[in-house]
Amino acid sequence: MNQLFDWTQYPRLYCFPDKCNCEPMRAGVLIIQPTAVLSSVPFILIGLWAWMKSKDFEFKLLAACYIILGFSSIFLHSSYILVSRYFDFGSIFAIMSWTLVYLYHSRTNHFKFFLWFLGVTFFMTSMLKIFPKQAIEAFVVWAIVTIIFSFARVQSFLLNHQQKKDLYLSIFFLFIGSVSFKLDELRYFCFPEWNLYGHSVWHLLVGVSLIFHFRFFQQIHQHRKSVQ
Repeated sequence: MNQLFDWTQYPRLYCFPDKCNCEPMRAGVLIIQPTAVLSSVPFILIGLWAWMKSKDFEFKLLAACYIILGFSSIFLHSSYILVSRYFDFGSIFAIMSWTLVYLYHSRTNHFKFFLWFLGVTFFMTSMLKIFPKQAIEAFVVWAIVTIIFSFARVQSFLLNHQQKKDLYLSIFFLFIGSVSFKLDELRYFCFPEWNLYGHSVWHLLVGVSLIFHFRFFQQIHQHRKSVQ
């Protein structure tokens, strides 16, 4: 099974092999970072949960983004080939894109919503091509843009206590996860003897953030439908 794919024949990520996250890179195997791969599985499970709770097109699309994020993260941490980052970061950008399009689009029809979603996602992801060695910086910029524009938009909503709680918890877990990510990058959160790495904790905390992200927008969606 380990010989099924020979990742060495493809161009690698720019950080490979010793400037990526701190989990050791295994050589000559199908899965280079098994802990990071395992910690990516919750994205898929959260996506399946969200899919089962979704009735409308927009939220089926969001659930699909969560699922794709899980498989994309598994692909990246299994291979560390250059093309994998377009899937991994692209799926993250897709969730940001969905957030902005949902908040600002008039939702006149599903086709237009989907086109806007694809357009914004493609634009965000194109930054990886323009700035090939600044993928993390691109993520930080788009995350900040998404949070600022989202807050500006939700100010027009009369949020109840539960909605505010879900919104703030989503951002909180994303922030704590980002701290874990950075500590891993700096090699402070790196305990190979326990198979404990900050990057894998980042995956888990982002997963929790996505649960609250989904809950928040489901509530906003129900409110929108009730006032139509």
